[in-house]
Amino acid sequence: MVVPRNKAGYYISVTHPMPWFVFMIFIILCLALAPLFVKAFLFLSSSAGLSVHPLVVFLTKRFWIATGIYWAIIIIGTIIALPTMIKFGFFTN
Repeated sequence: MVVPRNKAGYYISVTHPMPWFVFMIFIILCLALAPLFVKAFLFLSSSAGLSVHPLVVFLTKRFWIATGIYWAIIIIGTIIALPTMIKFGFFTN
């Protein structure tokens, strides 16, 4: 199947909303699981006797800052990649 393009080379339209929905659910899941994974890492590290390690101490004191940095990286990466994904037809059937 040949997907039509406009003069700039971009695919003309998204024919089905399901790929967008799945992509948004994936991004939301990535953002929602970040605090859980950081907490699991801290729990497992402290139960293994590494509670005095500098990384564990840093993440314990600055939990939400570390989570916010992760969220920022995911959001900025999505903003950078989204135009290319649309251009090359990632969301078309």
